[in-house]
Amino acid sequence: MLLAAMALQAGALASADVDAKPVIAFVRGGGLFAVNDDGSGAGRLIAPRSRVGSFAWAPDGGRIVVARSGRGLSVLVVRSRKLMTLTSESADGSPDWSPNGRRIAFTRGDYGEIWTVSPTGKAARRVIEAYDAGAPRWSPDSRKIAFDWDGGDSYNAFAVVNADGRGRVDVGTNGDNVWGPHWSSDSQRIAFTRQRMLSPVDPGTEPNLTLWLMNSDGSNQHPLIADASANEAGQDLPAWSPDGGRIAFQSGEQIDVVNTDGSQLTTLAANAYAPQWSPDGTEIAFARPRGHVADLFVMNADGSNPHRIATGPVAAFAWKPT
Repeated sequence: MLLAAMALQAGALASADVDAKPVIAFVRGGGLFAVNDDGSGAGRLIAPRSRVGSFAWAPDGGRIVVARSGRGLSVLVVRSRKLMTLTSESADGSPDWSPNGRRIAFTRGDYGEIWTVSPTGKAARRVIEAYDAGAPRWSPDSRKIAFDWDGGDSYNAFAVVNADGRGRVDVGTNGDNVWGPHWSSDSQRIAFTRQRMLSPVDPGTEPNLTLWLMNSDGSNQHPLIADASANEAGQDLPAWSPDGGRIAFQSGEQIDVVNTDGSQLTTLAANAYAPQWSPDGTEIAFARPRGHVADLFVMNADGSNPHRIATGPVAAFAWKPT
C-alpha cells in the first residue's frame, strides 16, 4: 500500500499559523480546519463535504492522518496541503498516530479488528481481532494500545494489548460497562469510565457513571473520587494532564478537574464537555453546546478566560503536538 499523492480539492490554504504554538485542528461539515488558541487565523485544511470523520496529528505536527467515510485513511501534509492515500479499505477508521511516529493504529472490518501501518502505507498488519473494536489509543511510550470493544451480552468493555498483539488484558467483562481508556503521560496508568449495570445504584453512595483508575496491566482498579456523593451528576470523558497530576472530565453538563489522588475537586466550566489539555498543560479546549450544534472553546487550566475560537457544528478536535 504505497502512498498515492493527489491534489487537495478546493483548497484555500488555512491561515492558522501551523508552525506556531498552540494550534487546534477540528472537524466541521465533513472538512478539516485549524485555528490558533486565541481564535485568530482560522482556516481550512481539507474542504468541507470531504467526509472527514476522525483524525490524529503526527507527533511532529507536520502531518495529520484522517479517516474519510467510505474512503479509508489518508495523510495530509500540513504545509503543502497535499492529501495522500494511506489505506485502500473503505471502512478503515479511528486512526491514532503512535507518539514515536513509526506506526498508525486504526480499525478495520465489519467484525472489528485493530491494525497498524507505517506512515508511508507499508507493512500493514493486524494487531488483534475483537468484536466491534474501536477507538485505538497508543500509550505515550508507543508500546501498547488500548481500545474499546463489545464485551458480549450487550456490555461495553475495553482491552490493552502490546503493539505486536500479545499480552492482552481485558477490562469490564464482569457485567458493568466500561469505556474510554485514557493513558497517563508515563504510560503506567489508565483512567476510564465505569457504568454500574448488575447491581442497583444507590444515589447516596455512588452515581451510575464514575471515573476509575487502574495500572496498565489491569491491576489496582479503584474509583478516582472515593467520595462519589461529592459529584452525583456522573463522570465521563477523562483527560489526563500532561504532567500526570490532574484529570479533567465531564461531570453532567460541566467540566471538573481533580488531582489523581481524588483531592481538590474543582469545577472549571458550566455548559461544557469533552475537555482536552494543551500539550504544555496551561490551557484546556472544550465543546460548548449552542442549540443543536457545539462551538469550540479554550480556557486557562484554572477555568479562567473561556473564549470561543470556532463556531459549530464542531465535531472532533485535537491540539497540535509540540
